[in-house]
This record gives sequence, structure tokens and C-alpha cells, in this order.
Amino acid sequence: MPESISQTAYRIIQEAVTNTLKHANATSVDVRVRYLARELEVDVADDGRGGVPTGGMGLIGMRE
Repeated sequence: MPESISQTAYRIIQEAVTNTLKHANATSVDVRVRYLARELEVDVADDGRGGVPTGGMGLIGMRE
């Protein structure tokens, strides 16, 4: 896998876990990474509560 993709995946996972810790009031978080033939799939799920965005740029940055 190209280093740029692995670094991007790492940062997305880092931001998602940080958001879980800061905002979700979760007791667990599950991170799954799948290497497919031509793509990388990242899934981050927690058991916390959803919430109203707080005006940060984290989700926008992950989307970009």
C-alpha cells in the first residue's frame, strides 16, 4: 500500500477515535480495516451517543 494512503487512513482513524473519546461518551470503540483488491476500507463504530457537531473541523477533514 502506498505510504500516503496508509498515513491518511491512520489520521482518519486517529480523528475518529479522538472524537469518540471527546464527544460520544462511549464505553467501547471498534476499529476495522479491510484491504481489498483496489481499495482500503476503514470502519469505526462506538456505543456512544450521537450529538450535534461542535463546530470543529474533524469530520470535514476526514471527508476531504
